[in-house]
Amino acid sequence: MNKSSLEIEKVIKLSEEKLTNDNDKATQSLEKTSNEEIKLSLSKLKSLGNSSKRQLLDKALKFLGEIYSEPTSPHYNPYILSRRINECIDLIERIGTYRHTLIEMQYGAQLAWKNSARCIGRNYWRQLDAFDYRHLESEEEIFIAIRNHLNHATNSGKLRSSVTFFAPSDELGNWQFRIWNEQIIRYAGYRGKNDHILGDSKNVIFTEAAIQLGWKPPTEKTAFDILPIIIQKKGQFPKLFELNKQEVLEVNLEHPEFTWFKDLNLKWHAVPMLSCLGIEIGGINYTAAPFNGWYLGTEIGARNLSDKDRYNLLPIIAEKMGLNQKYESTLWRDKALVELNIAVLYSFEKAGVRIVDHHTASNNFVHYEEKEKELGHKVTGEWSWLVPPLSGSVCPIFHRDYEVLDGHNSEFFVQEDLAHNFLKLSSEIIHKLDPSYLKVNNNASGKTCPFSGAII
Repeated sequence: MNKSSLEIEKVIKLSEEKLTNDNDKATQSLEKTSNEEIKLSLSKLKSLGNSSKRQLLDKALKFLGEIYSEPTSPHYNPYILSRRINECIDLIERIGTYRHTLIEMQYGAQLAWKNSARCIGRNYWRQLDAFDYRHLESEEEIFIAIRNHLNHATNSGKLRSSVTFFAPSDELGNWQFRIWNEQIIRYAGYRGKNDHILGDSKNVIFTEAAIQLGWKPPTEKTAFDILPIIIQKKGQFPKLFELNKQEVLEVNLEHPEFTWFKDLNLKWHAVPMLSCLGIEIGGINYTAAPFNGWYLGTEIGARNLSDKDRYNLLPIIAEKMGLNQKYESTLWRDKALVELNIAVLYSFEKAGVRIVDHHTASNNFVHYEEKEKELGHKVTGEWSWLVPPLSGSVCPIFHRDYEVLDGHNSEFFVQEDLAHNFLKLSSEIIHKLDPSYLKVNNNASGKTCPFSGAII
C-alpha cells in the first residue's frame, strides 16, 4: 500500500475518535501527516471548536471512512476518501452542512437497513435500489416520485427493495418535507357505534385526520379502503393525494383446502413501503425517504389480520373451521392462526408476489449472521422482534442472544406522528369553540384511543 493510502487510513482511524476539547491528540497527530490537502483542511477544522458544525463533521468523517476505507465496502477507494474529506470540511465550515453523492446515499441506506436491529431480512441489505429526488420542490412532484417508486418496487409481483430520497433537513435541522403516512399503502379504519371498527383499527387516527383534511372515503366503505397519501412541505398546509386502484397490487386471500376461505373477501397489499421513518446518514437527516422490502408472511397472517387490535380474524376463522372456542385449552387460536398464515403464503405465491415464510427468513438470518462473523462484524438485534410471532421456538433465532446497539453512522429513526398531532390540535380547537364536542367524540383531547393506545 502506498504512502497516500496509509495517510488516508490514518485520517479515518483518527476521525473515528470523538473530536472534543479533551481529544486534541487526534488533531496533533493529524498535523504530523504529510498530506498537504488534509493539512490545509485542518486549519478550517480547528476553527469549528465543539460547535454543531464540528459534531456534523465528526459524523461525516465516520461515514466516509465506512464507505471508502472499509475493505469490505464495494466502494473502497482511499483516493476518493481524501477528496471527499476535504470537500466536506470545506462545505461544513462555509455553509454548515454537506451533500451526499447518490452512491453515498444508497450505501448509507443499505447500512441503515443492515443496522436495523428489528429486521429479520438483513441478509439482502446490499440489494437496495436508490432514487435521488432531492431537487423536487413541490408536494405534487413528490407524489409523482412516490408513484414511480411504487411501480418500480412492485415489478409485476417480483418485488424490488428500494428507497427514494427527498430533500434532507437543512443546516439548522429543520425538515423540508414529511410524509404523514406510516406506510404508503395502508387501509382505513372507520369508527362506528360502540367503538366498532370497520377496517384496520391501527389506522383510525390517520383516517380521521385525513377526513378532516378533506379526504372523502368511498360511498360504500369496506374493510380494505386504501388511504390517501398526505405530504407536507415545511411551513405549508398538508396536501392529500390518492393512488389509482390499478397502481396498487393487492392479493386476494384463499386457502388451498378450505373453499369457504375465499368467501371471507380478505386481501392484503403486496408492497410494504415504510414512509414514517427518517434515515440518518453521516449526520444528515432524510425525513422523507420511503423505503420498501417485501413481506414476511407472519407480518400479515400473525399480526395485521390476527391481532385483537387490528382485524382480529381468528375467532371468525375458528368458527368457520368448527373449532371449540369455549376453552383456551383446545388451542383454537393456534389452529386458526396456522391456517390463516397458510392462506397468506399460498395466495401470495399463487399470485406470483414475492413473500417469505418465517422459517426460511430465520434460516437466512442465521446464515447472514455467520457470514458477518467471518468478516469480524458483530450482528446486533432486538430478540423480541427477530423471533417470528408464529412457531418461534422452532426457529433457530429463538435460541440465540442478541444485543441492541445505537449510535450507528447510518440508521433509521422514529419521527413524530404528524397525523396524531394534527388530530389532537384540531380536537382542542373544536373543544374551545364548542364544549359539547366532547359529548359526541369521546376520543377528544385527553382520551386514549382504545385501538392504537395513542393519547389524542
